[in-house]
Amino acid sequence: MRVGKHTSTRSVGGMGRHMNRTRPTPNADPERQHLNMTWLADGGWMPWEKRSPLNLNTPLNEHLEDFKKGGGTIRKDSVLTIELMLSASPDWFKQASRDQFNEWMKRNTKWLAETFGKKNVLQIVLHRDETTPHLHAMVIPEIEMVETRGRRRKDGTPQAPKEPKPALAASRWLDGKEKLGALQDSYAAAMSPLGLERGLKGSGA
Repeated sequence: MRVGKHTSTRSVGGMGRHMNRTRPTPNADPERQHLNMTWLADGGWMPWEKRSPLNLNTPLNEHLEDFKKGGGTIRKDSVLTIELMLSASPDWFKQASRDQFNEWMKRNTKWLAETFGKKNVLQIVLHRDETTPHLHAMVIPEIEMVETRGRRRKDGTPQAPKEPKPALAASRWLDGKEKLGALQDSYAAAMSPLGLERGLKGSGA
């Protein structure tokens, strides 16, 4: 697993062009591009030969607009999306049956939805036009947060609890080695029934 952060729509759009092959990708085989697939929360998996992938900024802007309408605030340094690259060893893919490959896809999709919330998963793309199959996922690190400051009046009596508001909080998953390690452990546990093992801790795998 590789993890990255994006703090601007321009950065997200640039990665989206790589994911959706709308910019040159020298290490990808155009003859195999039809084997790629896209997952969206409202439609599941769709092969590119049936529907071209959407511009990633379209669902991002729609989500962020709803986020702001719900009371969320976007700061200049806010992490808008977390990017994950998920794969397995080339040897595993070489020996995997079609059923095993489909189960790998299913387990990845389920893990992403359970870890970050299904509505926060903007897009998942399966690339089969490169040497080793892999997934790129772009998720919005949105959580519900309750303001806890100023919860008591000057006379010491508690104020009524405030309504939760949406917040962008990539730190919930990526704040330091411990949390990142826990994220990798969680992913490894989800893939272990397929015979896949976690990479060496501290290696980024």
